[in-house]
Amino acid sequence: MGYHPQIAMRIIIRMARLQGARKLMNVSPVHIAGCVYTGPGCLAFAEKLRDRGGKVVVPTTLNSSSVDQRRWQLQGVDPTVAEPASKLGDVYTQMGATPTFTCAPYLLDSKPKEGEQIAWAKSNAVVYCQ
Repeated sequence: MGYHPQIAMRIIIRMARLQGARKLMNVSPVHIAGCVYTGPGCLAFAEKLRDRGGKVVVPTTLNSSSVDQRRWQLQGVDPTVAEPASKLGDVYTQMGATPTFTCAPYLLDSKPKEGEQIAWAKSNAVVYCQ
């Protein structure tokens, strides 16, 4: 089954209506805050987007994860939590997001330039950009 961009657009439009937005605008870059594993639903959502061919279309970075992607086994994290949490980051990376896993995207070389419209959901990053 092919990816249907209208699925993503429906989500965006629904969220815009809930927030009272009157129109949409182009953005770049994006910082995905949904990398923290909160249960099977967040992983299923990301996998469904990926499995239908979902890809990022603007530069996209990832917020910190629930686990250290490289060392969770060495840290003794319970695999029943760590494996799906790690997989969530992998799924977003497979869709083309850059695996930065940081809650401070403004410290990256890809930080936005003045006047650039962004889509960041991380609270401290939003304050930085205002």
